[in-house]
Amino acid sequence: MQIVLRVKGDMRMNILNDILEKEGDNRGSVYLYCLEDSWKAFGYSAFYLSLLYPGMKIVKCDNPDIICFCMCISDDCLIEIFEMSRIYVGNECIEMKVPERICGRENEYVKWCNELCLNL
Repeated sequence: MQIVLRVKGDMRMNILNDILEKEGDNRGSVYLYCLEDSWKAFGYSAFYLSLLYPGMKIVKCDNPDIICFCMCISDDCLIEIFEMSRIYVGNECIEMKVPERICGRENEYVKWCNELCLNL
């Protein structure tokens, strides 16, 4: 199943705001969104994926109104995620529960974000 959201302008901004709000409360899941024809993870989801897959590239989102980072997920990585974990497919995203050993690292998340702000 592929979820494709192709939106422009204010609608895209609203979707991004909704995603970032959801990520602000995220403590234990990776949410993957299909935006602009690729799967992306934001916020805590991107952080958790960076711990699970250290070599994945993180990019700064091209948005003048919000500073945020995302991780683009390749098809190969998506297949690996599907094989590695129990996933839930919804109307808006794919959800994967992360291993217990990775949850609850809020201080590390803040440090990770600060390093990204300085380096990207």
